[in-house]
Amino acid sequence: MTFKSNFPQFVRKDEPTGGAAAVNLGDMPEWNLTHLYDGPDSPVLSRDLADLDSRIAVFESHRGKVVNLGGAEFGSAIAAYEAIDELLGKVASYAQLYQSVDVSDPARGRFYQDTLERLTDLSGRLLFFTLEINRLDDSILADKMKHESAARYAPWTASSAADRSPRIRRAMPWSAAWVLAQLANLDRSSLRVRLMVGSSVT
Repeated sequence: MTFKSNFPQFVRKDEPTGGAAAVNLGDMPEWNLTHLYDGPDSPVLSRDLADLDSRIAVFESHRGKVVNLGGAEFGSAIAAYEAIDELLGKVASYAQLYQSVDVSDPARGRFYQDTLERLTDLSGRLLFFTLEINRLDDSILADKMKHESAARYAPWTASSAADRSPRIRRAMPWSAAWVLAQLANLDRSSLRVRLMVGSSVT
């Protein structure tokens, strides 16, 4: 029995189509990622990567000193960590989605790999913060959390050590669920999905 599917069929380029006739769909739509960056050569992207490097360099001044931070300083440090983590997530989202438009494009693959390596290095420089928090005596941590600037982060400090690590570390290798979660802040009207192949099914 032969019938036509009402749904698009996704076929890998390196897999046989089972005799199905090729369908010329013309120019396919792509992700509109301008809410993140205009392109891989965007000066805004370069600026954000440089900004991450400088912010993390400043943040590293807390290395080995978290135990000595007062409540207000501790809250301020967490806020800085959060802002850095958000920017890491923005860059990671763009790299993943840009590469997913055409995974066979070597230029996109190189951009994704280079960006992944840079983000891995940057996020690794943040790990000391959560490790030092994990080593804090409960009474010392509780005392820091009494300050209002730190108290707002109580659910985070109460979470597991794995959950407190930079989201970039938690999400590697990039998961589709994580990337899609980042799209929640984008205008849905700007999102266009690329369908690869549609064909008959026997």
